[in-house]
Amino acid sequence: ILLLCLILTIALFLRVVDFQNNPKAMYGDGITLGYNAYSILKTGKDEWNQPFPIHFKSYGEYKLPAQVYLSIPGIYFFGLNELGVRITPVIYGTLTVLFIFFLGKALFNSRLAGLISALLLGVSPWHIQLTRASFESSLATMWIVLGIWFLVKGFKAEKWFIISMIPFALSVFTYNSTRIFTPLFLFSVLIIYRKRLIESKKIVLAYLFLFTILLISLAPYILSGERSARYKLVSITDDPGLIPRINENRGNSHLPTPLPKIIHNKITYVAFYFVRNYLEHFSPQYLFISGAPHKQHHVQNMGGLYYFQIPLLLAGLFALFYLKNKFKGLLFAWILLAIVPVAVTDDSIPHALRTLIAAPFYQPRPRPIFPRPNRGFQKKEDLHKINGRITAPMVRVVGEGIEPGVYPIDKAIAIAREVGVDLVERAPTAEPPVCKV
Repeated sequence: ILLLCLILTIALFLRVVDFQNNPKAMYGDGITLGYNAYSILKTGKDEWNQPFPIHFKSYGEYKLPAQVYLSIPGIYFFGLNELGVRITPVIYGTLTVLFIFFLGKALFNSRLAGLISALLLGVSPWHIQLTRASFESSLATMWIVLGIWFLVKGFKAEKWFIISMIPFALSVFTYNSTRIFTPLFLFSVLIIYRKRLIESKKIVLAYLFLFTILLISLAPYILSGERSARYKLVSITDDPGLIPRINENRGNSHLPTPLPKIIHNKITYVAFYFVRNYLEHFSPQYLFISGAPHKQHHVQNMGGLYYFQIPLLLAGLFALFYLKNKFKGLLFAWILLAIVPVAVTDDSIPHALRTLIAAPFYQPRPRPIFPRPNRGFQKKEDLHKINGRITAPMVRVVGEGIEPGVYPIDKAIAIAREVGVDLVERAPTAEPPVCKV
């Protein structure tokens, strides 16, 4: 508890110290969000005289409501100024550090993993920069971390599957990137853990129903022209220079017909730009050296991650594979899908703000895998019999998320595989031997 409190104090200090003067001036996003929150507070209407809107027209990009409404208490107590606008992201930025402690602990069943995760996010230059000013993506990041934590808890107590839909739905009302990421992520979780979730059909249907109900208010927006307003400003498919470039390259091509049209067309060019944009967000230059080209979104002359995190990141990735963590699929779905929304844009690639929801992925660390004294570097197969190495014909199966009982060894192994883990023999001398999933 003391270590966690110390980490949270450090995280809060790094976000609040001199935050009224640094960043030097209010960004356009912060001004828009703050003024609309002030207008709602004083009149119940936004700057366009719309009462309590679900979407704020702003300058035509239709901002989402969560950040605006959550900024109202800060402006009420401190006024329409830097302190009133920026105190809200400082608070939820620090809360995100707390939530990632619980997420890291749940993912790896280790308090140490949670503490390391919280410390790394607490001092992350990427996260600090974007929680010292008012940005919608930093609030969306909190909802995503909270939702994934609840989702992981759902594998132990199914009620958390349903509860997780609340922060996931709120993320969709917070930032445009999460409108793409959140449905894709939840769909991926259903596919990856289908064997586990099919045992809880009622729970799955309930949380899908709740998620749908929470998003009903988006229907008018989706059916209107507002839906594409922001997308058209930044989309690779709406780049006015795309078609002229294609036609120019066709004309300059010396290939025989119809190869120029097959090679140079909208589908191949959009696919190329998407892949290029996607991969840019995993480059060492972006992550560790100089950061994103949009300078207000990161600390200057450094990436979003520290150099000392390189070996930690590599060790963490190795550990995920070596330990066969059952949440490996969830974690990789998180990072791989977090980049998809920004890969379809052509504005300032790579983009630290639009990919902030990926930043927490780089922080959780499994328990360290180092040789124990006098034991060497042993795989878990050497410590306990697992799966096909278990020789008993009948075993007693225990564990979380399964129905305990005595099963034939083949059935017991199948049960473990359905939830994405190994069957480990824990008490070989018992009658029958006790195995844990």
